[in-house]
Amino acid sequence: MNKKNKTYDYIVELKQKSTKHITLIGLLLLAFVYLMYFYNVLQKQKNFFERVNDYLTIAMGICSLIALAISYLKFKSEGKFYLFWPLALSAMLWFSIDKLQWIFLLYIIVAYLDKPLKITAEYGFDDEGIILNSFPEKKYNWSEVSNVVLRFGMLSIDFYNNRIIQSEINDDISIEIEKEFNVFCKQQIKLNKTV
Repeated sequence: MNKKNKTYDYIVELKQKSTKHITLIGLLLLAFVYLMYFYNVLQKQKNFFERVNDYLTIAMGICSLIALAISYLKFKSEGKFYLFWPLALSAMLWFSIDKLQWIFLLYIIVAYLDKPLKITAEYGFDDEGIILNSFPEKKYNWSEVSNVVLRFGMLSIDFYNNRIIQSEINDDISIEIEKEFNVFCKQQIKLNKTV
């Protein structure tokens, strides 16, 4: 969960959804900024090193490529492909492209959102309520919930407003833990019932 010092009675990890589309968008944005940068330099018909500003932008481009290589190596060893640093460093290249400097902000926003959108979703359950570590984080009070059931690898959360959340969980859980979890949730719902 997002809160470092928070201890939950139960944490239910949901089945990981594919994040390939997020990674693909990030890689396309990287390719786009590199192409725009080199097109801009060639269009001005100047040597790469004629302008002082080019030293900085070339350094940022090289750092971005190095960060991309490091991210790829981490992906090979850890299985997670985060593009924060490559996107953040490549955003600096937009400063050298006339009239398009504002795109820098879009790249910073995309870089910032890369990791939160790729984390494995988890529900944390405790006596205060239910928290989903999505982006943005979602919190549900027990007084909003009419039923919570974990059974056969599915987590179901029913709300009093007739809304239902159903999610497939990541791990196989023993029947004893399922029963224990379901009893805990029923007790919390009963304790926090407002009607």
